[in-house]
Amino acid sequence: MKFTKITFVAIFFLLPFSNFAQHAVNFQNGYTTVFFSHQLNFDDLSKMKKELSEKGINLSYDYIKFTKDGKLSGIEYHVTSGKVSAADKSEDLDKEIGFIINNDPKGKYGIIAGEKESILKMRIEKEKKN
Repeated sequence: MKFTKITFVAIFFLLPFSNFAQHAVNFQNGYTTVFFSHQLNFDDLSKMKKELSEKGINLSYDYIKFTKDGKLSGIEYHVTSGKVSAADKSEDLDKEIGFIINNDPKGKYGIIAGEKESILKMRIEKEKKN
């Protein structure tokens, strides 16, 4: 099966936003992305907070809930980077939630928060605007 050029570009674009090996923080190409899912546990959340703090990004968890096997089932968070901030919450992480930070000082947005699919769509829309 041959990949079309569009398929290849789509895979290349979405690859950095995928959540591989439970690593939900990604610092790449001028963006910082974080997504919360059922696969994360308390140690993962602690590691995420520390990684972000080292980059000057403050992430606070206002509420976290875990399943009996220690996996994340609900969260409310706030994130601040420079002069911009965002927050979100979910009691059901069937759909991943999180945020993307544009680290470019001339970027068209600072932080976008929400469901993963919505964030990716909004990012594309905002970057297309002149």
